[in-house]
Amino acid sequence: MTATTTSQPTAELPPELEALRAAVRDFADREVRPRVDEMERNGDVAPDLVAAMGALGYFGAPYPERWGGAGLGELGFTIVQEELSKAHTSTGLVVAASTGLAARLIHEFGDDAQRDRYLVPMSRGEVVGAFCLTEPSGGSDVPAMQTRAVRDGDEYVLSGEKAFVTNGGRAGAYLVFAKTDPAAGRRGISLFVVDRDLPGVE
Repeated sequence: MTATTTSQPTAELPPELEALRAAVRDFADREVRPRVDEMERNGDVAPDLVAAMGALGYFGAPYPERWGGAGLGELGFTIVQEELSKAHTSTGLVVAASTGLAARLIHEFGDDAQRDRYLVPMSRGEVVGAFCLTEPSGGSDVPAMQTRAVRDGDEYVLSGEKAFVTNGGRAGAYLVFAKTDPAAGRRGISLFVVDRDLPGVE
C-alpha cells in the first residue's frame, strides 16, 4: 500500500512582516545566540539585551503607535516571539511576559490615563511588566488566592505574596491580582497595577 500526502501551500506574509522576521532573526543570531551559555550560567537574561530589544521595538510589536507600539498586530508579536525563542527561550519569555501578559491587560482593560502611564513605556521597553497571579499556598488556583486589597480612603492597601513571577526581578510595573471581596468568589477579585517603588513592595 502506498500512502500519498499533500501539503497545503504556505501563505505568504506581507512584506513588512517578512522584513520584521528577517530583522529579528538577524538580531537573535548576532546578539542572543552567542550569549546563551553565559546567560544560562548567570541564570538571567542580560540587561543590555533587554534594553536593546526595547530600543528595537520588540516589546511594542502588537500595540498601536498611539501607545508606543509598532502596530504590527498579533502576527507581528508572534514572529518576534518565534525568532527570539528559537535562539533562547528565556530571552523570548522576557518579552512574552511583559507584552503578552502585563501590557496586554493594560491595553485591553485599562483607561487612557493608565495606557499613557504604563503601556507607552512598556511598549518602548523602558519599563518591563510582570504578571502576578500564582501564589505559594495555592499555585494558580484562582479562587484559593490569599492576596487581599483593602480600601483605605482613596487608596488600596495590598497584602500577600506571589510566586513564579516572570520578570519579577527586573519589572517596573506589576499586574497583581487580589481579592477585594472574598465572599464574592471569582467576582471579588480585582487587578491592580503596582509600581516597583511603592512602599512595602519586596
